Amino acid sequence: MVGWLSSDLANLIALTIGIFFILRANPEVLPGLLLLHVYPRDFALISDFASMERTLISGSQEPTIIPNFSEISYILVVGFLLFKIIFSKNSQAFSRDRLFLLWLGVLPLALAVLFESYIAHNEMWSRGFRSYLISGCFFYGTYIGLKGSERETECSLKLISGIACAAAILSIILMVFWSHLVFWFISVASASLAIRIIEHRRSRRTLAIVLFSLSLFVMLRATLTIILICTFAIVFTYFLYSGTTARRGRFRHAAFFGIISAPIIFLAIVVGVRSSGASNLDVAVFDIAGTDFGSSRVMLKIFSDRLPIWLAAVEQFISGNLLVPVSGRPISLTYFGDEISWVYGSHNSIIEVFRNTGLVVGLAVVVIFTAAITRVVSATGVVNNLSSKVLSVSVIATFIAGFLLGDFLIDLSVGTVFWTIAGLLVGYSAKIRRDQFVY
Repeated sequence: MVGWLSSDLANLIALTIGIFFILRANPEVLPGLLLLHVYPRDFALISDFASMERTLISGSQEPTIIPNFSEISYILVVGFLLFKIIFSKNSQAFSRDRLFLLWLGVLPLALAVLFESYIAHNEMWSRGFRSYLISGCFFYGTYIGLKGSERETECSLKLISGIACAAAILSIILMVFWSHLVFWFISVASASLAIRIIEHRRSRRTLAIVLFSLSLFVMLRATLTIILICTFAIVFTYFLYSGTTARRGRFRHAAFFGIISAPIIFLAIVVGVRSSGASNLDVAVFDIAGTDFGSSRVMLKIFSDRLPIWLAAVEQFISGNLLVPVSGRPISLTYFGDEISWVYGSHNSIIEVFRNTGLVVGLAVVVIFTAAITRVVSATGVVNNLSSKVLSVSVIATFIAGFLLGDFLIDLSVGTVFWTIAGLLVGYSAKIRRDQFVY
């Protein structure tokens, strides 16, 4: 609500509350932390979920002196982590997690990338270091999950799930968009409906089937990323939470392999296409407004929309400094027949991380993100309440589609809370298994 006040006053109040929540480091404050990343002045009306053309409800944005909380929340989270390492009496416990040691080990090189990018005076000079810091939010969430009681975590997950479902429904009904958090919220709603269809309670199943049928109309007319996120959420819900224990275990193993191999396969394909000279091909452009859901819709998104950006971003990465690149450089490419300077990212988290952080830091960050999701997959075999099941599936589904077709999972409006909650699910499952603190 404070978002409708004077911008600086709203930012000051939100920043004060956010710092308090982060320092509390308790599961019960995470719903509030999530809400602080929904900024009312970003609310926009959209014509449909395919073109995503937006009209800001609040009109023009006035400049502010005090930054919006979501713009610096990841810095505060990582600052808390480093404080725990330096001053906590139990700081040696952090050394038990090799993934965390990998993240900490590349910090000096990540700082070198930040300094090199700053002196280059690019507008997006902090983008590479930002993706590195956002990966650290996963460990903050894990710490909270291990520190809090099971009851606190379950209540927090239930409230987060409810907020996400309600926000997704309101966004679809009112045609309102504020950030890519909407994509994740829609996946939470899809998983929630799917898991209720699987349940044996007839009243809940009937209502879920009705709501799911109505949502199909919107989903099939949405952007391809939303379609894939919803589809993955439904498929993962079915295979992870129905059938025999043996079948669920086999699917988890298949998911492990798929998640680990997907980044490698994707990069191999893109580099192969670049090496073959396909970047110079005249790829057909389809009109999304007049295209039905089907193969041509996919071809539009992949070949005409995403592929030129991916190839140009890979070229920029290869031709630059592989160890300490300059972050935030515009991407020069031919886009829908026009020579442009693209400043909106690679629309692929893997390529975006590598081109902005370099080979070493980029590899470490991608490994951290991928390993984090495999831990969430493992958590699905442990968590036993509805909200944790729904959020686990939504995190996995959003990662698979969002990581390959977008870069919003490493953006400040989504990344901080997304990876914190992913870590919370992992910490919560670890506490169920061992009932002891790791950090």
